[in-house]
Amino acid sequence: MDADAIRAWLRVLDDLTYYALFGVAPDAGPDDLKAAFHAFADTFHPDAHGGRAPEEREAIARIFRRATEGYRVLTDPLLRAQYDASLASGATAAMASRRSTLPPSTLRPGPLKLEDALKSPTARPFARRAEELAKAGDFKQAKLQLTMALHYEPKNETIESRLAEYEEKIKAAKK
Repeated sequence: MDADAIRAWLRVLDDLTYYALFGVAPDAGPDDLKAAFHAFADTFHPDAHGGRAPEEREAIARIFRRATEGYRVLTDPLLRAQYDASLASGATAAMASRRSTLPPSTLRPGPLKLEDALKSPTARPFARRAEELAKAGDFKQAKLQLTMALHYEPKNETIESRLAEYEEKIKAAKK
């Protein structure tokens, strides 16, 4: 990609919806979004452009930041619904993106699920199962699941605090 192509992307970047940015339909599913994002990242990931001039690297980084923001919005059902509603109400792509990137605490009622606090996709199923087991009152098995999650995401304070909570519940049940 040459410097002119990068400048062309920058000129239209704020006018593109996240769907147009990735070249997917508005009803694209998670697998389609993931494939489109990875294809986009193959072209625009900043690490692939280390030998470029500083202004080109910054432009590529800006394009990539917009894509990661778009991917985050489109893969989160609440943010995506808000984004789609903004577009449907006539908001420009830039306005809709600003409206859909509010802090999560303003969008989600109640506490986040444990799995939402994890970065490792491998750890998430263990966290999800731990929450299911804890809800059913099986804190021993929930603790085991969280221990597995912690192996995939070491030093995660959220997991560690939840483990401590489950240990307290196990101790209380023994008394």
